[in-house]
Amino acid sequence: MVGKHSRLWLCKDIVEVLENNGGTGAIEIIHLEFPLLKRKEEEDPLKEEKNEDVEIKWDGTAFKEMKNLKTLIIKNGCFSKGLKYLPNSLRVLEWWRYPSNSFPYDFQPKELSILKLPHNLHVSSNLDSLSKKLVTLKILNLDHIDSLKEIPDISSLQILQERSFKECSNLVTVHNSVGFFNKLEILDAENCPKLSSFPPVIHLPSLEVLKLNGCSNLENFPEIAEKIAKLTRLDLRGTGITYLPYSLCNLSGLCCLLMWSHEMCNILSVIVMMPELSHCYTWGVGNERWEMGLNGLLTHSLPSSNITCLFLKNVKLKDDFFLLAVVWFPNVDFLELSGNDFTIIPECIQEFRFLWYLNLDNCQSLQEITGIPPNLKWFSAKNCKLMSPGGSSVLLNQVL
Repeated sequence: MVGKHSRLWLCKDIVEVLENNGGTGAIEIIHLEFPLLKRKEEEDPLKEEKNEDVEIKWDGTAFKEMKNLKTLIIKNGCFSKGLKYLPNSLRVLEWWRYPSNSFPYDFQPKELSILKLPHNLHVSSNLDSLSKKLVTLKILNLDHIDSLKEIPDISSLQILQERSFKECSNLVTVHNSVGFFNKLEILDAENCPKLSSFPPVIHLPSLEVLKLNGCSNLENFPEIAEKIAKLTRLDLRGTGITYLPYSLCNLSGLCCLLMWSHEMCNILSVIVMMPELSHCYTWGVGNERWEMGLNGLLTHSLPSSNITCLFLKNVKLKDDFFLLAVVWFPNVDFLELSGNDFTIIPECIQEFRFLWYLNLDNCQSLQEITGIPPNLKWFSAKNCKLMSPGGSSVLLNQVL
């Protein structure tokens, strides 16, 4: 009898158990992943094939006798009725397109560690009260839920290690409590285009992954309350963030920063103070004027950066950039400066002793190059329309 097996993996066996209420206390694991079925419309042979899910015809009580069920994973299926019962013994619950508005009223999970409800058509209206039952939860995933508009107070989930709500197209607000978890390692909110309210301060000392890229309506990056040593890569491409707080320096282990935005006020004066940052990739999009925070900073004593790869494309840099750059970024070996507003490349650029790559393509105002780094191996200055033959003569005498 299928219902007496401890592990159920085959679709036909699981469907039989669910539709016939054939479950027993012997079942500990159910992993149901339907293949997407392709069905041609017989009446129209020219019509494209469609992907359709298998429907399970049940009454919603099939799990009632599964008193020892610990892992329940269901993907790609759909159900004729909503869920009426879940066993309290569950430790892992992953259900794509969960078929009900909320969990059963008598569901009291005491050992649930992983909860994943991606692609959910309905979001529980009492998610905040439900979280008070999930004090053992370590992973919470609410990805790809179009109806999700708010992440409520989840401060009761103090041992949470992974929190994901990416690709939620209508998510607007994330409660401030999300910024205060001592054990949180992953916080993923990428590609939530309407997200505008995010915790203004985060205290996440164990954080290793923070994803906010694609949140085009997010204008403010949170203050970093204390040092976060394990976060090594930060992707802010496609956000509305225009200003980086100086507390970003508390990301003491950050090695790679990616920015892609319409404007940015102070990125250079922040990244120069990042102790471990080695790669910075910054794109400007649109016609907005970027203010890079250069005015008056020549008189400030700032540490030399460890950055080796500096990518500053289409960010409206002027000639004064180089006076700062040779002091701030002495270790740079890869410099991408295409699409900027330089009129001259000064002699001081020779102080970049390690630089082997320099790109000045599409610098429409560039007229003259008076210096060249001593170890340069790759150079390009295409589409620099104001460059005169004399302005580039110094390059003709170099072996690149």
